[in-house]
Amino acid sequence: MSFPVLLSSPPMPHPERDPRRPDYRAFLAAYARAWQQFHDQPSEQHLAVLLAGEEILTRELFKPGKFELGQAVMTPGARDAMETAGHIPPEFLLRHKHGDWGELDDEDKQANDDALRHGSRLLSAYRTRLEDKLWVITEWDAVNAGLKLDTDRGKVGRSVVHLAAAVADPRPSSGSTPNDGKFEIRS
Repeated sequence: MSFPVLLSSPPMPHPERDPRRPDYRAFLAAYARAWQQFHDQPSEQHLAVLLAGEEILTRELFKPGKFELGQAVMTPGARDAMETAGHIPPEFLLRHKHGDWGELDDEDKQANDDALRHGSRLLSAYRTRLEDKLWVITEWDAVNAGLKLDTDRGKVGRSVVHLAAAVADPRPSSGSTPNDGKFEIRS
């Protein structure tokens, strides 16, 4: 008696055994949509979704990337630009930590890729929703990841804001509610 030969196919993925969580880019895109929805139609429900997204981005910061960020700091100018445009630091720090260098030219991107191998300074440049240019800099020793506004040249190190959890309140500053204790900002 002869049996037919069955060609095997790869097993079907099982969510319980093969979780395929989205990467940081999917979380950033979802947060951007939540921010836009809250901005266009402020409501308690949209705020709750936005705050949940903020917590997800913050958790993602503690996961491995291409390098360690160190302590997150920023200049008051960067803090003000992000607040005015409705950003939180993890939106930029996650991209930087995962090697998305933003608006750098090819030569600077290559310098960053070399720096990852040889342990030197890393630099990224991004734009806020209001077109302010932000720089993220991680020094070779990964002690600090600094966010600074383009006009804050030379100010990181002199006047910085330390971010305990690297997050900020997404609610607008005019009439905003006080920080609910999820983060601490000291200058």
